[in-house]
Amino acid sequence: MNKRSPIQGAAIGQYFTLYDGVSKQKYQNVVAGAPFEKCNLLILAFVGTFTIDRSPKESGPIHVVQVANGRDPSTFPVNPNDTDGDRIKLIVETARKKNPSINILISLGYNSQDLEKAASTPVAFADSVRAVVQAYDLNGFDIDFENTDVKTSAMVRLAKEIRRSLNKIPSKRPMIMTITPAQDGRKLNKNVLEQFTYIMPQTYFHGGDGTNFADATWYAKQLHDKYSRIVYGLNSEGFLDRPDEDRPDDPKKSADEAKKNHAAGIFAWRLNGDSVKQGFPTFADAVEMWKLMNQQSPT
Repeated sequence: MNKRSPIQGAAIGQYFTLYDGVSKQKYQNVVAGAPFEKCNLLILAFVGTFTIDRSPKESGPIHVVQVANGRDPSTFPVNPNDTDGDRIKLIVETARKKNPSINILISLGYNSQDLEKAASTPVAFADSVRAVVQAYDLNGFDIDFENTDVKTSAMVRLAKEIRRSLNKIPSKRPMIMTITPAQDGRKLNKNVLEQFTYIMPQTYFHGGDGTNFADATWYAKQLHDKYSRIVYGLNSEGFLDRPDEDRPDDPKKSADEAKKNHAAGIFAWRLNGDSVKQGFPTFADAVEMWKLMNQQSPT
């Protein structure tokens, strides 16, 4: 199996958030109903960066990845029996029962300072990523790249260190690294992009930050037209029973673009908010994505 292409066939990715302001029971119901068999790349969102203070003699503070509870305590207090760690374990166990071959990653969130701190102590951060991936029996790591001022040289070093550290994990499968940009990609040059298994631009039709199909083409060109590393994004969040609210994206647009360019696949933000009706996701986009990407392209 090629280290750069660990997924056989089209990559069909889904994000799944940990921080939703819902009860433990509802979260369990959503996880139980999720069609994990309809994707082969599942990305859990998010983890953050935590600072460990050290004396100047110890070369100052280091920044490591942290499984945190990203909930607003004023509106949804954290339940000590329903932490992000608990939710990760629940998803991993449930998803692997439904789909033993699924690849499960965890993502560093969209807080720009998290990525900048991580890049300032790349070795320590990378080793902490390895520890989290091993602790939860995951298959790799994702970086949500948006609203950040991190320098290109720092991104290259960070990506290389994460790759180095993940490759130390004894596994029958190659570790997957993905990056999901939603801003001008000029900081993600060839040297950065080459460290990642897949580049996943947020080419959403609603609820995105302006990334589009042309940006995905730019990334592919940095890799010498290797669309085989590009995974197009869509936004499956939306309400089927609220005509005044945003509707989910049509997966066909992203699937058609991916097939046209012989790209690696498509992904969606996000499975546990997919095509909501009467307060519960129907997973309509997820099922359609799987169907579309497993159909033959017209000749």
